[in-house]
Formats: sequence, structure tokens, C-alpha cells
Amino acid sequence: SWISVSEPYEAAITEFVRQLLGRREGNLFLDDLASQAGPIAWFGMLNSLSMTVIKLASPGVPDIYLGTEIWDFSLVDPDNRRPVDYAQRRAMLEQMTALAGSEHMANAAREMACAPDDGRAKLWVIWRALELRRAHPLLFEKGDYVPLAATGVRAKHVVAFARRHGNIGVIAIAGRLWASLGIDARVPPLGNAVWGDTSINAELLPAGAEPMNVLTGERVKVRDGRIRLADAFENFPGALLTYNIDPRK
Repeated sequence: SWISVSEPYEAAITEFVRQLLGRREGNLFLDDLASQAGPIAWFGMLNSLSMTVIKLASPGVPDIYLGTEIWDFSLVDPDNRRPVDYAQRRAMLEQMTALAGSEHMANAAREMACAPDDGRAKLWVIWRALELRRAHPLLFEKGDYVPLAATGVRAKHVVAFARRHGNIGVIAIAGRLWASLGIDARVPPLGNAVWGDTSINAELLPAGAEPMNVLTGERVKVRDGRIRLADAFENFPGALLTYNIDPRK
């Protein structure tokens, strides 16, 4: 630790932690902590996915600590000096590259969302978003930022905004306040059963537009100037919807 303590106090603190977290009979605190850790980790992973979507679509340069492309469960601040398992990340990216643009892309995204423990879901969002930024550098360098309002039963659980530059744009949609959404931990927050009539304003798009979600490869319909969360979050709890309003394309 960077905090300097004398040896007697350090020994006392170590013993306190050992007693608190030791696997011994009658340790009610440890039993209670173990029962709560799963749900906390689940909603924490959903929060991290949302933060990643927002960070990579927002104005400015996204800051990603080396090694945190997947989950980081350390109890201290990220540190770029830690060793990184590049082989693990390289293997994940090779699998993802094979999925991108395939007919299995949406199903693969749903699988990652339903079982995100290995960190693939976060790496998937980072990779797909960075590929989008590479394809449209001016959109993210000079594009407008337009906040989009949400309405419906789950409106307070949604953050959405658009980036626009010329005829090209992307709509970023992320969930929030997952723990108070009213669903159990380990239940992926997908589809109509969760989001109901919740939708975001998409009047900046022409009627009949069907922007493409780069996280799933699916087209999402604009209905009466709105995008339903049940459609945008059908297979993944986050969306990056790209569009081109050039009538020639």
C-alpha cells in the first residue's frame, strides 16, 4: 500500500482482515458478503458496459487504462505498469473479428451480454466502437453532440445522444440505474419485457430510416420519430446506431 503505517498497526490491520474474511464456521459477515457479491458484480458489469458506450461515443479522446479492456477487479486505482495478458486479449479479438458482419453476430452479442463474466462483452464494445471511430474520424473529431430525450416507463434508466457531421451520424444509447430497474441479477436487461414502451427521440432521422447497430449488426426501425429501447436493446444492453441521411445512399 502507498499508505505508510507502523509494523504493529499493520499487523493488527492484517489480523482484523483475516478474522473478517477468514473461511471459518460462524463467520456470518463472510456469508452475507458472499450472497451480495454476485448481484453487485452483475450490476457493476452492466454499469461498466454503459460507461464504455458513453465514453467511446462522447466528444473528446476516450481514456482506457492499459489492461482494463476487460474487467479489472482490483481494489486500487488502475495502474498502467501492471503486466497485461495480451495473449488472452488477442485470442478474444480473433474470435470477435470472425463474428463481425456474420449472420451470427447478433446471437454472439446476446451470448456475451448474458454471460459477461469473462470480460468479452466490454472488449466487444471497445473494439466495435474504435472500429467505428476509425471509419469516421471526422464524425468523432468535429461532430455535433445532440442530447436525446427518453420517454416511457423506463425513461429514467436511459442515456442517449447523437453525434452528427454532415450526413453521417451515430446515436449512442446506454442504460443506467440498473439495480433499480426491477429485474433480478443475472437476468439480462433485454427486449420488450424489460423496456416496454420506453423510447428515445429520433426526429433527427428521416421517416423510415433504419440505423444499424454496430454492436449487433441489426437494423433498428424508427417508428413515428422514435426508437424503441426494446428494439435497440433486443440482444445487447447498449447500442451504437449509425446512419447516413444522404439520399443517394
